[in-house]
Amino acid sequence: MLEILLIGDKNLSLKDLEKVNHIGSTKSYYCDDLRYVVEFGDVISARKHRHLLGLSKNHLVGSYADHIRYVFGTSSEEWVFLEFSEEDMAKVPFKAEVFIIMEFRHKETMKRILRQLDFPQNIYVEDNYGSILPLSEFNKLDWKPGMGNIYPKD
Repeated sequence: MLEILLIGDKNLSLKDLEKVNHIGSTKSYYCDDLRYVVEFGDVISARKHRHLLGLSKNHLVGSYADHIRYVFGTSSEEWVFLEFSEEDMAKVPFKAEVFIIMEFRHKETMKRILRQLDFPQNIYVEDNYGSILPLSEFNKLDWKPGMGNIYPKD
């Protein structure tokens, strides 16, 4: 699984992400109050409709073409991986109170969903390598898993 971190103010919630029309999804559900999952196609429909899902011919399709799991947390929780410096958090122009891990299998699915017009726009993204960017800037990049901090320093 790959992941990025969505950073929002106190108003961001899983309900906002539930309202997003996750294009190509076949099923969505809450595992519990803090985890929301969206599944994309089964094996047969994923193979048949690769072009609609943004999958290449070489893409291996598992039990589901992809899924996204959103895991909700707040700034009051002590997540080990959320140890951002004051300098890091200064990049966010609002009080960051909500942190949602977005787990996914394929970057194409993640990018397609983040670029949808109905996805919450007033959020920042931490790319799992220490870079924090507004969603609009993150969407312009060709993010690759494991590439590290590729963004210019101010």
